[in-house]
Parts: sequence; structure tokens; C-alpha cells
Amino acid sequence: MRITDARDSWFRALRAEGASANTIEIYASGIERFIEYLQDHHRPTNVTKIERADIQGFLTHLQDTRSQATAHNRYRVLRAFFNYVADGGDDLRREPLGIIDQSPMRRMAPPKMDEKPVPLLQPDKMEELWGLTERPGKDVRARRDAAILRLFLATGIRRGEMAALKIEDLDLNAQLVYVGGKGRKYRNVPYSSAAAIALDRYLALRPLHKCAQQTDRVWLGIKGHMTGWGIDKVVENAGKRIGVELSPHQLSRNPPMNS
Repeated sequence: MRITDARDSWFRALRAEGASANTIEIYASGIERFIEYLQDHHRPTNVTKIERADIQGFLTHLQDTRSQATAHNRYRVLRAFFNYVADGGDDLRREPLGIIDQSPMRRMAPPKMDEKPVPLLQPDKMEELWGLTERPGKDVRARRDAAILRLFLATGIRRGEMAALKIEDLDLNAQLVYVGGKGRKYRNVPYSSAAAIALDRYLALRPLHKCAQQTDRVWLGIKGHMTGWGIDKVVENAGKRIGVELSPHQLSRNPPMNS
């Protein structure tokens, strides 16, 4: 069975159990990055042929190119996935698909994580980042990126919360965004007038996007709604433009900016 087919089966099982769209989005991003790694390294994408070494290589690659935290998160996603695919497994909470005898991750230790404080963005860099959001022109992608950055800076919401936003989650008149956080705890988060302007500018052009009728998610990418990985790229690219390494996690830890 192809890994994409097993993934789709897993997601159906998760939805049947009532998993949130945000949780499935996080899992989808992790599986997609693993598939890309397998393809780039000419490794099999049939779940019956994926080996323990493939997973270890992927996690090592993430530690070398991204971060220990990213590798640890992907480890958790893949462990849950292969537990579902295998005929039994560690911490199994649902009836398995059972197409392999045991998970290739059985008794695999998670990547080590050094506890490091998340570095806050310095005030001068905050100002530079804010400057990137000014006058984005009439390009829908530029307006989208500006709105994402301003909303991060104004609210401090998490990456997954940002990616999962739907049109109905925005109260444009009251300047509130309705987000579902960890543990399905929902809350209203106010945002600044400057963020409201950026949102209005983006939403004015959103109907012209080729994927606008395919989804009610706020943020649109090339093939449909943006995933958490796409949100990462927006923030990372902005960081490169101001000369720093930048992640959504850093922005969510900075004090809200209400310019």
C-alpha cells in the first residue's frame, strides 16, 4: 500500500474519533515532509517497504537542517502513523490497519531535545519586520504574507491556529479572531487596527485567487489552503529579508505589537 493511501485511511480514522482539523493538519504536514524526504533520497514510498533506517535518516536530516524540536515533533507524528499501520504497536488507541507486522519505530527512542529558551525578536528587528508589511501592492500573495505577519505580531497566536483559521473565525468589525488552541480550548483574540487593515487588503483580493472557491480557510496557497508548513515558509522568508532566523514560535512568544 502506498504511504499516501495509508495516510488517508489514518486521517479517516482520526476524523471518526473526533480529532480536530488542527490536529490533522499538523499530522498531514509531518507525513508530507517524510514523503518528500523519501522521494528526494530515492527510497520506497510503499509502507510495507519503509525501513527503520529511512525514519532515522529523516529525523537526523531534520536535526541537521531544522531543529531538534522539529525532529521531535515529526517523530511523534510518524510513531502515531506507523502504530496505526502496523498490526499492534506502542500506545495503540485505535483499531489498526494491520498491513505490516510491527511498526518500524517499535522501541525507537525519540530525538534528544536540549531545553533552550525561544529567542525573542529584538525591537529593531520587530520594526524591520513590520516594515515588510507596509505597501504590499496589489499582489494577493504579498498581501497575504503581510496579513499573516501582522496578525502574528498583533495576537501571538500559534502557527497551527493561524493555519487553521476560517473566514467565519474572523470578526472584522469587532477586530477579533476566534481560535481553537491546545485541548480544543477556544478563545477570542483581539487584534490591532493595523492588522485589521492588512486583513482587509488581503480579503479584498482573496476572491480573485484560483482556489478561493475550494476552501473556507483564510490563507490560500498554490494548490488550496495553506498548511502549517506554508505558514512556516512565509515567516522564514520574512526573517531572511531582515537578516535573522525566524519561526512562528518566536513570533507567538513576543509581546503583541499593536502599531
